[in-house]
Amino acid sequence: TDANGTYPTNSWQVTGQQNVINQRGGDQVSGWDNNTIWNGDATDTTNSYLKFGDPNNPDYQIRKYAKETNTPGLYDVYLNVKGNTRQNVKPVDIVLVVDMSGSMESNRWGTNRAGAVRTGVKNFLTSIQNAGLGNYVNVGLIGFSSPGYIGGNSGYISVKLGKAGNASQQQAINGALSPRFQGATYTQIGLRQGSAMLNADTSGNKKMMILLTDGVPTFSNEVMNSEWINGTLYGTNFGSSRDEPENTARLRWPYTDRSGHYIYDTWPATLGEAKIAKDSGNEVHALGIQLADDDHYMTKEKIRQNMQLITNSPDLYKDADSADAVEAYLHNQAKDIIKNFNTVTDGTITDPIGTQFQYANNQATVTSVG
Repeated sequence: TDANGTYPTNSWQVTGQQNVINQRGGDQVSGWDNNTIWNGDATDTTNSYLKFGDPNNPDYQIRKYAKETNTPGLYDVYLNVKGNTRQNVKPVDIVLVVDMSGSMESNRWGTNRAGAVRTGVKNFLTSIQNAGLGNYVNVGLIGFSSPGYIGGNSGYISVKLGKAGNASQQQAINGALSPRFQGATYTQIGLRQGSAMLNADTSGNKKMMILLTDGVPTFSNEVMNSEWINGTLYGTNFGSSRDEPENTARLRWPYTDRSGHYIYDTWPATLGEAKIAKDSGNEVHALGIQLADDDHYMTKEKIRQNMQLITNSPDLYKDADSADAVEAYLHNQAKDIIKNFNTVTDGTITDPIGTQFQYANNQATVTSVG
């Protein structure tokens, strides 16, 4: 700041133009460039950028250049912005574990929960493809219900991992979710098969499982052994026979397992299966869709706490109380995945102008140079 005003110290002026001062490129850490010949050409993607983040590999860069025109008081202004792509980012393997039980066909929202999941999954795949990441994100599906309703006596159906950008993979996943959902909620088998699908891929990719369910597990496998961790009972291994209360988590005939622990509902088996999945290196997310009390047995809040225990950390669990919230959750999951690859996602540019100026033309020309 001096008698001439406040202006950038690291600046330069266009030859023969004393009324415009432009900022030099670079940053305070690695220094400023000495370029004084840039003319606003956007195809020059190197000179005069201010750098943010690592100077050697910036997250984003910005430059602004102004020059006088032949009309006194009229200036041309150029603003260039560029982001970056992250280096050496591993592809991502994602298994969508979807509750296909009959309660998901509830019509409380005008559009049912199942319909919201179908739309959300479809848009999830499209968002990844539109971001140009279809070859870097692999998506598979496990749909679960109760034995006899889907997958014969297994209680689940599957679509193997495949590139999210492939039309055939999208059609396979969307098609698998198209039949009417029916049956009970065998969450444990969904978690088990989702983890198995992720663990079968030995590429070293990041592993994610996203559980979408309306809450209470009403089927589970018999708990053979279990352990208490921080006041919660987790099954550690399971038998082939099933506990099938069908419309609640509470068992009709509670029992004592080989560890001497009393098994009174389906949660120890479900939480134990989730722990096994997490311990094998998978990141587990969960969406609770319109949770409700479990028939005077367990409150909605306790169910939510158990749903949080399914995930790696409480912040990986979310609630959805509307169809829009289901779709928004999957949209945000897609955005979070895209952020792993790009340094700027859904960025906006705000370009202020001093009060002594006015825009001669409110229609800016925007050009992408790749």
